Amino acid sequence: MKQCTIAAAIMGLVLLGTGNGWSDTIVFEGSPAGITTGELLEGVADSWATNQVYEFAGLELRAKTGDASQTLNANIGYFGINSSLSGEREDAFDVGEAMFLSFGKDVRITRIDFNLFDAGETFEIRVGGDDPLLIGFGDLSNQASDYLDFSKGLFIAKDTEVAFSATAGSIGLDSIDVAVIPEPTVAGFIVVAGMGVLAARRLLGVV
Repeated sequence: MKQCTIAAAIMGLVLLGTGNGWSDTIVFEGSPAGITTGELLEGVADSWATNQVYEFAGLELRAKTGDASQTLNANIGYFGINSSLSGEREDAFDVGEAMFLSFGKDVRITRIDFNLFDAGETFEIRVGGDDPLLIGFGDLSNQASDYLDFSKGLFIAKDTEVAFSATAGSIGLDSIDVAVIPEPTVAGFIVVAGMGVLAARRLLGVV
């Protein structure tokens, strides 16, 4: 009975080590309750700025805009880009404005929570040199709440540049849900350690 319990516990560790690791929401909009990652990026322009993700430890995030005249803008309830474009909205991404991100670990984006997303508007995500992912209002998982769920997650390799931009309309970005993928060496260590514990208990006659 004890052996089965130990085996189950080890399998749990193995699954943890080979799954999505840990996940959380990276908040870009400002919050009256305290600091968010977006607030740490306030004022960033076209030079890379590096910060630790505020919402959970252990993940580094780099960010910049596409032009010196554009700056990231986080305020309570919204996140957008300030620029010199005519008629631009500071609480959203307008056409011609872009944010670039890269992560310090392999991750999967599992949800993007937009703001101000209306019919006829489109948002583009380009991962490295891949073809862009174009998101329309009809693609949203929940149009009333402006969010998009990814069934398998959008994979972003470590240090890969990801571009976020509106291609029609003005669209805000509240947050993204990210699952961090553990490094293979960590998963392998957990598997080997688990097998070692079982083998040692058998040699000692522990059941």
